[in-house]
This record gives sequence, C-alpha cells and structure tokens, in this order.
Amino acid sequence: MLEDLTLLLDLQNLDNQISDALKLKEEIPKDLELCRKEQMRVEENVKQKEELFFEKQKTRKNLELDLETENETLKRYQRQLFDVRDNKEYQAMLREIEGKKQKISRLEEQILMVLEDIDECTTDLEEAKKLADAGKAKCEATESELRRRDEALKETLIIREDERKRVAARMKPDLLARYERIRKGRGGVAVVTIEGGTCPGCFTALPPQFVNEIRKGTQILPCEHCGRILIWRTDG
Repeated sequence: MLEDLTLLLDLQNLDNQISDALKLKEEIPKDLELCRKEQMRVEENVKQKEELFFEKQKTRKNLELDLETENETLKRYQRQLFDVRDNKEYQAMLREIEGKKQKISRLEEQILMVLEDIDECTTDLEEAKKLADAGKAKCEATESELRRRDEALKETLIIREDERKRVAARMKPDLLARYERIRKGRGGVAVVTIEGGTCPGCFTALPPQFVNEIRKGTQILPCEHCGRILIWRTDG
C-alpha cells in the first residue's frame, strides 16, 4: 500500500478515537447531573416525609390538648351537677355532660387514627431515609467513577492528539489539506475502508473495475458520490 494511504488511514483512525473519546467525555457532565438530580429527588422525598410526620405529630398534640380541655370541662360539669337543685337545670347539665362525653369519644377516636397515621409515617420516613442513604452512597461511587473516567479520557486525548500531530507532520501538505476538507464536509469521516462493492460512507455501489483499482492500493481514489477516500480493508 502506498505510504500516503497508510498515513491517511492512520490519521482517520486517530481522529475516530479522538472523536469517540470526546463524545464519551461530553457525556460525563450529563451523567453527573442525572446522578445529582436523582439524589436531590430522594432527599426531597425524605423532606416531604418528615414534614408529613411532624404535621401528624402536631395534629396529635393539638387533639390531646383538646381532649385534656374537654376532660377538665367534663369533670367540672360533673362536680357542678351535685350543686344543681332545679330539675330543668339538672337535665340541661346532663345534656351538657353527655355532649362532652361524645366529644371526648370523638377526640379519642381521632387520636387513635392519627397515631396509626404516625406509625405509617414513621415507617415511610425510615424507608425513605434508607433509600436516601443508599442513593447517596451510589451517587458518590458514580461520581468517583465518572471523575476517574474523565481523567482517563483526558490522558487518552493527550496521547492521541500527540500521535495525530506526528502522523500529520509526515503527510504532504496538499494531501493533509484535502483530508481535512473532506473530513469537515463529511461529518468527521474522510477515509473509509471497503471489502466489497459498496462505499461504506454513502452506501453507493461501486463499479467492479474501480473496486479492483482500490484493491491494488497504488493510488488515492475517492468515492465518486461522497468524495471520501476509499482504501481496501486488509485486516481480514
């Protein structure tokens, strides 16, 4: 194969590796953001569970205070009952006492229901905290791995860029300029390898005689349709 073809293929392979590394590197901030958003979501869930728990506790406390007040009022009414001499007044006091008992009963039922809610809230809160702790550990591990990957990709890019400079320096200026022009116009791919009768870049069928010339590897031949430089695949 002509040295020019070898250099073109080497340069394209390096550019492919650089492009792949850059794409992977660009994904890292997105992955970090997703990780942090998920952590914020589970932490917000814990906050909501805590707020609900404290709200239920406040409700219970208020109900218990109301119950205490009603019990004190009931006891007072019951004491006053012994001092009533008028039958009409006596019956009215009995109705007041019965009303207080019913209200106390309702308050006790409400407290029991709130206590059940508190138990449920406690379970939900504990589960949310466990999920948040697990999510935090996972996020920290993911961030550590992503940072390690970012450093590795930086190192890879430095090495590949250096290799690219050395390959480009060995190429004829006009050939390098031609390569760069095609690459810019064809989405980063200026050189493609073939092993059949179709251009892998644009999937256009190639004339058999043209394919034979490419296979010889004695000259630089572009695809007549997309302009990419065609090289016969020799790696089996």
